Amino acid sequence: MEPAHRNSNFTTDRPVAVLMVFLAAVVFGYFSLGQLPVTLMPEMSYPTLTVRTEYPGAAPEEVENDISRRIEEALGVVSGLNEISSISRAGVSDVILEFVWGTSMVDAIQNTLEKLDLVRMPREAEKPLLLHYDPSLDPVMELSLSGSSRSIKYKGDEGLRRLRRIAELQVKRQIEPIKGVAAARVRGGLEEEIHVLIDEAKLQRVNLSISQVLSRLRAENINAAGGRIREGGAEYMIRTINEYQNLEEIADTIVFRREGREIRVKDLGQVVYGQRDREMLTHTDGQESVQIDIYKEADANMVEVAKFVNALVGEISGSSRSTLAGKLRAEENAYLRVVADRSIFIDNSIKEVRNTAIYGGILAIIVLLGFLRDFRTTAIVAVSIPISIMVTFAPLNILEVSLNIMSLGGLAMGIGMLVDSSIVVLESIYRCRQEGDSTRAAAIRGTTEVRGAVIASTLTSICVFFPMVFVEGLAGQVFSDLGLTVVTSLIASLIVAVLFIPMLASRTGFKLQAGAGMVSHRFGSIEGRLDLSTFWLRIILPLAILLVAMIGLVLGYSMWMVSAMDDPRFEEKISYKDLTYTTLKVWLLICAWPFLISLIKRVHDQGISAWRLLTIYPIFQSLLLPGNPNDNRFGPSFDKSQSLNKLWGSFRAFNESIARRKIAAPYFALRLSISFILELIGLSLLWSIRIIAGTCLLTYRIFLKSGSLFTLVLGKSTVTSKNNGETIDARTRFYSKLIRWALSSPTTMAVLTASCFALTYWVGSKLETELLPEVHQSEFTFEVALPVGTPLDQTVSILDDVEQAILKDKEIKSKIEAIEKAAADLSKTDPKEAEAARSNIEKLLLEFSTITKEMEIQMPSQEEIIESLTSGETESFFSSKFTDQAWERIADLGKIDTLLVMYGFDTTNMKRSDEGEHSTQFKVLLKPSDNPKQTEEEVIARLRSMFEEVPDITTRVTRPVLFSSKKPVVIQINGEELPELKQYSDEVTALLSKESDLADVEPTLRSGAPEVQINYDRQQIIRHGLNLNTVASQVRDMVKGSEATRLNRRDRRVPIVVRLSEKDRAQVADVGKLTINPGGETPIPLNSIAKLTVGEGPSEIRRIDGKRVALVQANIGERSLGSAVETANRTLRQKIEWPGYMDFFITGQNKEWERSRSSLFLALGLSLFLVYVIMASQFESMIQPLIIMFTIPMAFVGTVLGLKTLGINLSVVVFLGMIMLAGIVVNNAIVLVDYANKLRSRGLALKEAIVQAGCVRLRPILMTTATTVLGLLPMALGLGDGAEIRTPMAIAVISGLLTSTFLTLLVIPTIYYLFGLAGERLFQVKEE
Repeated sequence: MEPAHRNSNFTTDRPVAVLMVFLAAVVFGYFSLGQLPVTLMPEMSYPTLTVRTEYPGAAPEEVENDISRRIEEALGVVSGLNEISSISRAGVSDVILEFVWGTSMVDAIQNTLEKLDLVRMPREAEKPLLLHYDPSLDPVMELSLSGSSRSIKYKGDEGLRRLRRIAELQVKRQIEPIKGVAAARVRGGLEEEIHVLIDEAKLQRVNLSISQVLSRLRAENINAAGGRIREGGAEYMIRTINEYQNLEEIADTIVFRREGREIRVKDLGQVVYGQRDREMLTHTDGQESVQIDIYKEADANMVEVAKFVNALVGEISGSSRSTLAGKLRAEENAYLRVVADRSIFIDNSIKEVRNTAIYGGILAIIVLLGFLRDFRTTAIVAVSIPISIMVTFAPLNILEVSLNIMSLGGLAMGIGMLVDSSIVVLESIYRCRQEGDSTRAAAIRGTTEVRGAVIASTLTSICVFFPMVFVEGLAGQVFSDLGLTVVTSLIASLIVAVLFIPMLASRTGFKLQAGAGMVSHRFGSIEGRLDLSTFWLRIILPLAILLVAMIGLVLGYSMWMVSAMDDPRFEEKISYKDLTYTTLKVWLLICAWPFLISLIKRVHDQGISAWRLLTIYPIFQSLLLPGNPNDNRFGPSFDKSQSLNKLWGSFRAFNESIARRKIAAPYFALRLSISFILELIGLSLLWSIRIIAGTCLLTYRIFLKSGSLFTLVLGKSTVTSKNNGETIDARTRFYSKLIRWALSSPTTMAVLTASCFALTYWVGSKLETELLPEVHQSEFTFEVALPVGTPLDQTVSILDDVEQAILKDKEIKSKIEAIEKAAADLSKTDPKEAEAARSNIEKLLLEFSTITKEMEIQMPSQEEIIESLTSGETESFFSSKFTDQAWERIADLGKIDTLLVMYGFDTTNMKRSDEGEHSTQFKVLLKPSDNPKQTEEEVIARLRSMFEEVPDITTRVTRPVLFSSKKPVVIQINGEELPELKQYSDEVTALLSKESDLADVEPTLRSGAPEVQINYDRQQIIRHGLNLNTVASQVRDMVKGSEATRLNRRDRRVPIVVRLSEKDRAQVADVGKLTINPGGETPIPLNSIAKLTVGEGPSEIRRIDGKRVALVQANIGERSLGSAVETANRTLRQKIEWPGYMDFFITGQNKEWERSRSSLFLALGLSLFLVYVIMASQFESMIQPLIIMFTIPMAFVGTVLGLKTLGINLSVVVFLGMIMLAGIVVNNAIVLVDYANKLRSRGLALKEAIVQAGCVRLRPILMTTATTVLGLLPMALGLGDGAEIRTPMAIAVISGLLTSTFLTLLVIPTIYYLFGLAGERLFQVKEE
């Protein structure tokens, strides 16, 4: 009994108030969850600005001197600048400003713009553009638009122009208004242009210049406003409308009148409808296509954007005009499809993290059940997980944290940690109950005793994330969301542990009121009897009527839909047989349990046990024979049996109600049928729940009886209080002996601990390093480059053979897989289905034979192949027809799902300075596989071998950008003279290409494109009275051409470009013969005032911090980033003699790794300091926190050994796991030391207090460790997309926590004992 005047306690005395507080927090968290954006990674603001300036016609050296140097000098004083570099290439200057992480980019942009306004640019240069690079601006989706190969509309150049128009006018315009879409960029096809091709000879005969033609065309194409006038009560706008309507009007334009003669455009040349000069060409699986790249807005939800775009595009095979793809297929005979969708990887990654969190929570609850062996206690602890998670979403929404693999990874990692505090609190409450306290008193005292330790242990876990604000570089940007998520979830779990858990533990439970709901239904129990007439008329007949009605409704609705759709393809997909079968399954699902229960009652009516139904015979007996009219052991006879007369009377009464109330009768009939269906569903659910609950209860009892380990060692503690002493449970006797041995052998423990630390140091020095684990998204790009200057048509001609070879092997594999699938359908029993399968396989074999004939492979006849396929494995049959080498190639390339090829370069979206008509991108999208990493490596190796057969080619592999845009290894060579820089960069490239630790080694300083260099003779120009700028502009207009104006064609404006005809500018000699003084008395050719030479300049000139540099970039080869850097450094220092005025540095991801590593070490040190501060404040001691913190290096023992055993590299992810580990592992030691202090305060001797504390706290320590480890186990398994980022962190925590727990139970008591002895001796000395 509780005392009459008990002390008030809010948690136990106000359960409704506590419940409402947490309910409100959960509701707010639930609504916040719906508002959180979903992204792959946290929002990253790269502190980089690019100043791009176009300088048409300028060579790289001119761009460097006239543009890049001037901008560098002006912007070198911008505040927060970490590094300034520039890339000067033909016609374009890029000055890259790299700022310190954390710099306000708004201020940086403003300062940069202010400094740019002070730079004096050449008159020919364009205005500088300021670009803010953001990796999230990579395309969210890529669409492919291609025309039907059988349609004449898509033949030749006109077909490609048509595709481009469709992409720009229909696809682009419908996609860009979608919420969250920033832009839809069209690539490929042919862009329309109207060309006015002037004959130079005709131009000379009439003494006109090409600039006069340009001026005249601009003047004649007018659509301008002319003001307003008022006349009476009306107001009129004046407009000048004199636009060109067609090509004939352009050709008839009068350029000049001379001596009564009109000189028109058509007299000087021809006007043709053409296209812009091609700089790129795109293929989708070998077919030329137009590609549409879709970009999202910065704050848009990528998954939602992709969902909206997919809904708009739809499937090509969909209903006509219902989707954009279906509409284009029906109206334009064009095929639009999604070929790449980044949101799929994001969505899968998010789902995988979510699943790992759920599975981790389930495993944690299972281990709790094994320890506690009580449903109610386990449920109290388990409820803290969903409550803590839901409450966490509210602060995350306030802090603007998105749902990404890092924030959800933090939740998944925190699943096991969330219950730690609740376990300790509930264990303490349970112990107080065992000591004789009432339920309420145990909840109060148990919580009070451990509240300080729980708060201290939680704060130590939280404080390790606060120093993350000092982490610089990529690590600080990427992992801030993880830290915020873990901190908020742990705070929520602490509040739940000290408020919600005691409230639940103080409740004695409640009981449900009997006789309510479906439980009291006549068929809610198997007890009782049912006579034959009632069974047939009240059970069988209604169920049969329900089945007929359901089938009739479904088939009737399907027929109505077919007639309404009026689409033969939709009608072909409808199978009335399948619909009937599905309806029958639904009917059985609803009616199975009520029918079985009624059958059991019928057997009872005959006096037979329900178990006799297993013999089958009583089923027929109960269906046909009446029961015993007398009472039996299953109940009295049922005198209210149903009869045909009663049923007919019910029908007559219902018929009379229809006659009286025609409107109400259908309502009552509908209500009756719905009530009947709901009654059946309720009974089905009731019995399903009973069966599931019974199965779970049986499993639980088996689990408890077979769990001898939990029962004997880890089961319920039975420690009782006797005269302020503690009695050790027999089930912890083994640990008691072990800890006594450790206390009596401190020297042995010290040697073992030192050996572990020595082993850890030796193994840790052998670990490989990397910045971040490489994420495999089943997508990569081969960037292929031929010699600079290779024209686009020659690039296509050389690499098209490789593309066709890839596609042929891919097609062979696809056909074999289709044949294998069709062969499986041959065994179907339905003759029609078997015939359709045979027809399909014959068609596939015919297509396959066409391919094999081209490869000169002999194949058996179709009948022999079909016979072989039905008797054996398809793949083994076909593999025997190819050579081993050919079949391995087919198997590898058959893993490709889509091949996107872009020949040339996109001038509107250049990401590399060396892109040009000589470069090509092979973008490979792989089929889903269980091991994406292995699949990628196999396909990449196969493609490398194919590209190596092409002479004079360089390749490199890139993957979608997630974190850093820098190459893993970058060799920066400093110098001033370009020839020397090129010489040494080529030598470095040759040496590093031989090293297996590096791959895709390539220099940035290459030979430039061949160019015709025009060197004007200034004296000759002055002697002829010419102007150099005018002459250069004249040459540009004649060779390159200029846009005069535009022609309006419906809803698009087509450029009108004027230039010389092809025959007047085909060769270098033709350019030298150009007349540069049109209208002059004596024609002056260009070669008389200038020297034309064919030369080769550098591809680009790079500068970093004001010095010229050459870069050699490489990917990681067979090992890791650390080994690659070490190999490169050793090779370059040993095998190259560097001049005194030249040197090199290794940058790239290695530089970012060193920066992140140093800041992470700082964060780790600050975390340890904060942990010490909190524990010193808790224990009011300077020594005991040091004892507890000894668990941290013991945790690192397990982490290092685990990483080495599993072959995981040391990376930023692992460092974050180790920092998190520092806050977790001290919790067990805190609980142990805190209870030992309490026992010592009660008067126990030092050694006995340590032994008692270890035995009492053994179970909660093992429980918290087990829940944390099992909560992280699904993440550590490395399943699903994006696992490369999550797995190393989880393994680091699990392996460290396991070793730390084991050593904590032995080493920490030993150290505590030694320090305690030293303190007692010191106290005795002072007394003496």
